[in-house]
Amino acid sequence: MGKGNEESLIREILAGEVDKYEEIVRSYQNRMAGLAFRMGVHYDDIEDLAIEILTKAFRNLHLYRPMYAFSTWIYRLGINHIRDHHRRRRREAGKEPMRDDLSTEGPSALQTLETSQRNLDIQNAVNRLPERYRLPLFLLHLEEKSLEEIAGILELPTGTVKSRLHRGRQQLRKILRRDFPHLEKSVGDD
Repeated sequence: MGKGNEESLIREILAGEVDKYEEIVRSYQNRMAGLAFRMGVHYDDIEDLAIEILTKAFRNLHLYRPMYAFSTWIYRLGINHIRDHHRRRRREAGKEPMRDDLSTEGPSALQTLETSQRNLDIQNAVNRLPERYRLPLFLLHLEEKSLEEIAGILELPTGTVKSRLHRGRQQLRKILRRDFPHLEKSVGDD
């Protein structure tokens, strides 16, 4: 969906054609789920969180300013929502009693996916990166965002984004070299 199409669609939604929000949901639901996954959200919470983000975006659509790409706005909203989710989880971690049935649970849906060991190892290595490096790498390589778009989403200067991409790749190489030497060539040079 192009920027002009999104702006037109948003104007129609704000004018009362709320059924058209379905197009935004179709376009962004998987992207928000991917963002949640890359930000370390537990697999069981990803779908719910993606829906929460899209619902929050709908409720706050009147705050969107067309001078920025809609994708930049919704990613920023998603990142903030996911960070809030992590903060709530940390606060509530000590309040929940341990479940009795943990040992009888079967494998999670994530564990049953047929994923190659190589991809799992790469994901594990990437997940070890601090969020400030993991997010720009995710947005660049998996979401194919430009440096300017990433800067807008993360509310950072473009130079800072470049620096974080460079440092993220360096740290990823160190992790691969140390823990996954068979994957070190998977991360290209800058």
